[in-house]
Amino acid sequence: MNDDKLDIINQCTEFLRKSSRRYSKTLQRAAKDMSRYSGNFWDDDFKKKYRSGKKRVCLALNNWNVLCNAIASPLSASPWHTELKQKDDPDVKTVQEAIDEIEAKNDVKTAILDAFRKSVLTGYGFLVISTDLDEFTGEPTVVVESVKQLQSVAMDPA
Repeated sequence: MNDDKLDIINQCTEFLRKSSRRYSKTLQRAAKDMSRYSGNFWDDDFKKKYRSGKKRVCLALNNWNVLCNAIASPLSASPWHTELKQKDDPDVKTVQEAIDEIEAKNDVKTAILDAFRKSVLTGYGFLVISTDLDEFTGEPTVVVESVKQLQSVAMDPA
């Protein structure tokens, strides 16, 4: 392996180490919150914490999803679409057409709404814009999706 590639790997490793040191506990808490809000409200740690010496836990209704839906509902009702300014510029028009095509081929609004709901519940919601090869044509396509596992995101610690 040449020195340039080794240097890139070392830089990436250092970035991931710093990101993990800075954000790992925060993202672990956010992931635990997502688990709780998605139905696993009374996990073993939570039961132990609130047992108070009793043999059974008094269960309560979880209204977090109701609150989240109330906050996210206006966003889901809006006709959201990315629009660039300076529409007369031919370069901007080309970029706008590419954005329109990406939005048409992906369920962008669902991805944004999912990331927004996660940010309401946990304080963090991420979108990933990546590429994938089309199964039929073999051409690269742009994919927009909400991150499923919050702990899989490396954030810049700077």
